Amino acid sequence: MATAADFIAALNRRDRSAAVDAANRLVANNAMLGDQWQAIARFAVRVAEWPLAIDAMRRFVTRKPGDLDRTLQLADIFASAGRLDDAIALIAPLAQRAPGDARLHHLLGTAYIQVGNAASGLDHLNAAARIWPASGMTWLAIASAQRYASGSTAFAALLAADRDTALAAPTARAAYLYAMGKAWDDLGEYDRAFDAFDVGATLIRGERPWDADGDEAAALALVNELDRSWLDEAALPDLGPTDPIFVTGLPRSGTTLLDQILASHSVVSSGGELNLLEVATGDAGGSVASTVRRRFDTMLNAETAAEFPAARRRAVQTHESPGLVGLGLSWCMVAGTGFEPVTFRL
Repeated sequence: MATAADFIAALNRRDRSAAVDAANRLVANNAMLGDQWQAIARFAVRVAEWPLAIDAMRRFVTRKPGDLDRTLQLADIFASAGRLDDAIALIAPLAQRAPGDARLHHLLGTAYIQVGNAASGLDHLNAAARIWPASGMTWLAIASAQRYASGSTAFAALLAADRDTALAAPTARAAYLYAMGKAWDDLGEYDRAFDAFDVGATLIRGERPWDADGDEAAALALVNELDRSWLDEAALPDLGPTDPIFVTGLPRSGTTLLDQILASHSVVSSGGELNLLEVATGDAGGSVASTVRRRFDTMLNAETAAEFPAARRRAVQTHESPGLVGLGLSWCMVAGTGFEPVTFRL
């Protein structure tokens, strides 16, 4: 029987597999961990173990069933795991009972938009913006879900929020400026759009400066780990009818457009943009191909399988380590942008 000490010891050894195994056994044994379930849920989120994250967070919520913050954490995990209907079902009744809580409206708005209900999504997002006009992320979500017209009430509301976000935290202010940039672009005011994006990016740069040394170290680690034995292990089996298609490329190179083109085919569904490769390759013992492939396949299916019919392919966007996608995940089809104008099969 696993104990909390086993889980902590695995974390201290940086042995993710052992930590996941210990945590799953704690769940299976319904261990009496109290509020420690929150820490286990957060760990599971970091390593994209969504069923474990949900089980652990549910146990954390049951400690105080009426605690709104705890329920929001569970809903956020549902949304992150792609279980948007579960997130909506959990939060919608709470929003009716607490209509003045901007957090509930924001989460509901983004979830509704992702499931294709743009009208309900915008209703909730606009409610959140009225309650908390300094929320830059809410304005950005609103801007991303619609096109602005000159003189519209929607554009007037966005302009009026400038004073509300002026003293917000840099990340919130940057999100608002990105929303303004998108709105100016909708209106054909391209210089104003560029200026808004530029100021927003400057704010973000101050909060999250580029770590050039870290990027170089990560690239060198991949070069060293992808040795001949790793490549020899990466067999090339025939593609099955439901294997995923990875759309990969440089940022802003057209991956979203290519994803949409592929998803317009009758047997392809869009899986959105997933950022799982860093998780899949972490502590893989030299990033052995089979380990990476098994981990990524498990996480991919956990995150997208519930959303799409089993007989359809999933087109999934990723900007991370495109070479690793092609070599370590050779059971898939890869379509690239920003490198050469070709689609290739590995």
